[in-house]
Amino acid sequence: MSADTTSARGRTGTELADRLGISKQAFHDHLRKAHATVFEVLLESGREFDEIDK
Repeated sequence: MSADTTSARGRTGTELADRLGISKQAFHDHLRKAHATVFEVLLESGREFDEIDK
């Protein structure tokens, strides 16, 4: 599934970018940076993935 196909919530990256008034590329750049930040924080916390919901 590409980033521009319909997601579980029914929106594409292109649709979200349009709604935010930014380019598709800018949207995907922000999304990649956000993913990287989330995983960095999770991995640096030292917690196990099964502990995150607790």
